[in-house]
Amino acid sequence: GHVARRAAVGGDGFVDATHHAAAEKALTAALRWSCAPDAGHDRVLIRACLLELAATQVPDAAAEATGAKKVASPDDAKATARLVACLKHAAKAAKMRDAFAEAHAFADAAEGTSWPEHVAEAASEEEDARDADRGHPKLEGADAPKARLVVRSFVRLVGRLPAIGLFAPGSDLARSRAAAMHSALIESCDAYKTQCCFEETPALPPADGVEPAGEPEEGAPPPRVVESGTVAAQWHEPTSEPPGFRRKKSDAGKRPVSLVFVVDSGDEAVAAVAGEVSFDVKEVREMQRAVKVMRKELVDAGEGGVAKERADAFLKRFAEFIEGPAPPDPKRSRGRVSTPMPEDGGKGDGEEDANDEGGDPPGDEPPVDEEAAGDETQQPPAMTTEEDAALFSALEAFVSPDGGFVGVNPALCALLHPALAKRVS
Repeated sequence: GHVARRAAVGGDGFVDATHHAAAEKALTAALRWSCAPDAGHDRVLIRACLLELAATQVPDAAAEATGAKKVASPDDAKATARLVACLKHAAKAAKMRDAFAEAHAFADAAEGTSWPEHVAEAASEEEDARDADRGHPKLEGADAPKARLVVRSFVRLVGRLPAIGLFAPGSDLARSRAAAMHSALIESCDAYKTQCCFEETPALPPADGVEPAGEPEEGAPPPRVVESGTVAAQWHEPTSEPPGFRRKKSDAGKRPVSLVFVVDSGDEAVAAVAGEVSFDVKEVREMQRAVKVMRKELVDAGEGGVAKERADAFLKRFAEFIEGPAPPDPKRSRGRVSTPMPEDGGKGDGEEDANDEGGDPPGDEPPVDEEAAGDETQQPPAMTTEEDAALFSALEAFVSPDGGFVGVNPALCALLHPALAKRVS
């Protein structure tokens, strides 16, 4: 599916219809399998399939947004609707992945689960081996309740599945064991079922030329594809280097991370922006840490806030990071001639630098603002508010390279839309 998707969407953005259909078919099959009990409900693979499917919609969605592809109305943008749906499902899969990793959230609720005997024995043996490697039991160790032992073993096993792959020796045994644990939990643990699993394979809206399933309610307006103020954005590490990823010879350790997104403008007269762009994952994580520090500072400051000027300067820096560096202008570098500076530093004959000594010209005193001197009460600087703290919380979620942000946030829209529109233009 990934190979077909890369073939479908070339570096020039041209979409090959044949490869596009093949990519959708392969990725949809992979998504269906990854949600099946036999696959142990592999959330990482589910999310990866959804984001690859999202990327197949990007060229058409971008064309719909810019008007290059005509649609009857903004509510009839089929590719954009499918892209938004993929991103929403991917965000849900990321939350399920994180909830699953926190095994204690549902381990106690799994006490009544009837485990297959071989699964329980394998979990106990694994915990015994871990205690032996440590030289001492960790807290309860092998004496922990059976449910907690099996759940912890299940979480570790699922974490190893991407490295094990599908064809390595032992992969069938590992996946069958994961599937057995998943099936046992699904049958008896509501917390696991609701927090960590899709009820059914995530569905997408119909593609272009396909009639929607079911009839809309009489008199009901069609749902908007992109609600005003919507930010739908998810990060993922691509399995191959994206065409637009800039890498120098000295950047051997540079790894790409891609952002697939649809961002509303907040203005009905301005189209939403959709696309897929790539960053260096190290730089994204550095920015995430910086946002977290600033967000914590705003929260700790409480109602008093911090200087609005500082927060605005940070947001400007963030927008510039999203925009990315401007491409080099070949016209500016072509035919540039270096002009030597005169020995006097560029000053004309008889001109002296009044600030050579670091002060004002001799005999002159700096002007005094009598009004400012007489008014000792200065206006206090503007401070941040709770709305600013909320924006930084949303920003922290958005810039997480393991997830992203999906929701309605007009303030985040106002920051991201111009930056991303400039990046993809």
